Amino acid sequence: MPPRIRKTSEQAMKEIDELRRKWAGKHRGLVEVCVTPISVTTCSRELLHQTFSYAKSHQLKTYIHTSSFREEVEKAIQTFGITPVGYLRREGLLRNYVNLLHAVHLTDEDVEWIAESGARVVCCPWSSMKKGKGLAVSGRFPELLKKGVRVGLGADGAPSSQHVDMLRTAGAFAGLFRDARMDAKAVTTTDALKAITSTAADLLGASNRTGSIEKGKRADLVLIDVRHPDFVPLSDPMQALVFSATGSAVDTVMVDGRIIVKHGEVKNVDFEELFRRAEKALEKIASKMGHQIPM
Repeated sequence: MPPRIRKTSEQAMKEIDELRRKWAGKHRGLVEVCVTPISVTTCSRELLHQTFSYAKSHQLKTYIHTSSFREEVEKAIQTFGITPVGYLRREGLLRNYVNLLHAVHLTDEDVEWIAESGARVVCCPWSSMKKGKGLAVSGRFPELLKKGVRVGLGADGAPSSQHVDMLRTAGAFAGLFRDARMDAKAVTTTDALKAITSTAADLLGASNRTGSIEKGKRADLVLIDVRHPDFVPLSDPMQALVFSATGSAVDTVMVDGRIIVKHGEVKNVDFEELFRRAEKALEKIASKMGHQIPM
């Protein structure tokens, strides 16, 4: 790890506490703080225990990259004599408030341990496919779902997946594992949609206020235009939503009762100004890293 981003356990814990005090629950409760140690092979045992303990005491969700690359699993076995999931379990850190990110290279034993612990798992299919992690070959997500493990979907950030379109992500998740298992029921459309709605809210620690349409929950809604070409002619809405639709079919987005997108257009955003800021940020980052931006 580059020295300029390396931190002591004391520095890391101070930063987490400052972030929580400053941002937790801000912007009408839309901003939350979580604890995110990178992985068992990049964090000291002391830091892992401190972060997990802090998360539990402050009722924060914990996210940790786990068995993301084959090399990470090999390093963990060489260093600890056990897989990353096994190490978390041995240290008493595999808990139901923990979200395991990526989890591409799991063993049968890992799957059993995750199911027993109540830990959640986040799959980032586009990131995995783009980086060639081996998700289709090694991923155990159909097995995790059968064991009752709560599986959510993520993008791993726009630079990692090239987009954050969750409808595309749901289709990739279901299609990838149906093909890998040669079984059209390996991941159902319901599994895929829950992974970006109700289960996703659970993984974020927000299921008491969003993720499903229920009395008392926030009006966080997405309205789809079923006259969009993705849906016409329409015979099976669920199949169309998962395997045909993309974000371009979204007509309206409502966040806590406020309309953010209407008729497919984001309200109150100056896109040209946003593009200029993004381009300047890229130039600044590239300059610091000594990279030439292709024209």
